[in-house]
Amino acid sequence: METRRTGIVLRLHSADAAQGWTPPEAREVPSRTVVLPEGAGLDERAATAAATIEELGTPAHVLATGEDGAVAVRLATTRPELVASLLLADCDPVTRWGDVTPELPVVAVPALVLCAARDGGTGPGGTSGIAASQRLAGEIDNGVFVLIDHADPPAHATRPLSVGAWIGSFVAIVNGLAALAPRVVPASVPTPHGEEQ
Repeated sequence: METRRTGIVLRLHSADAAQGWTPPEAREVPSRTVVLPEGAGLDERAATAAATIEELGTPAHVLATGEDGAVAVRLATTRPELVASLLLADCDPVTRWGDVTPELPVVAVPALVLCAARDGGTGPGGTSGIAASQRLAGEIDNGVFVLIDHADPPAHATRPLSVGAWIGSFVAIVNGLAALAPRVVPASVPTPHGEEQ
């Protein structure tokens, strides 16, 4: 498998999520949606996403909203060679499937964390949407936090053009930087528990 970044965006979507999910669109960025298995935990959901990326044959920019953000983080920490970047919208690292907060410092790819400016209240992790998104961006080394102005959560539904523009721009930046200096995946990646894989 190549280690270069690609322009493909893989959108994660939980089968057991609320109906009416509309994925953010980024003009001129090809994408594919993978439906994650209903009733599965973080590891099985991440494995499903990994299998889809392996089918694509090249690393993908992984887009997730809501609780699927934890799946994207788990994928980025367990299979970093498959992930070009993370695109997280209105996500919380603590979900009904588990807490990926300890894994955030291990994420080695750039991450765009988008959040609706109008807070949606307390999420599964006991924090507000803005606080959870700030924690995601702040604890990921290459995390970028963007507050989507005049947006109610979820931002991808209330301000789809803004979200799509940010995603398209971020993907272009990541791809451009990768073209200048190809990414090298380290032989061992530290885990949240201090072990090496």
